Amino acid sequence: MSRKKSSKAGETKEQKFVRLATARMNKVVKDLNLVKQLMESKNYSMTEEQVSKITDTINRKNLDITESFLNRDKKKEKVEENFSF
Repeated sequence: MSRKKSSKAGETKEQKFVRLATARMNKVVKDLNLVKQLMESKNYSMTEEQVSKITDTINRKNLDITESFLNRDKKKEKVEENFSF
């Protein structure tokens, strides 16, 4: 990985990546746990179609992110960013 200096306080590109990736992944894990809590049938009512839409959206975005990391030097079409029922 590149060790060139970034513009933020002498931080390398790798250090910046680690700092941002750690913060963003912690937020993703927290938010996914909140989505998981929606599946508690004692608190909420949902249809199979709604459950499927949520899980399909998460799976599609996960695949998109994985492909982006594996093919980061190639251009790729953008996947829909917003969710709605």
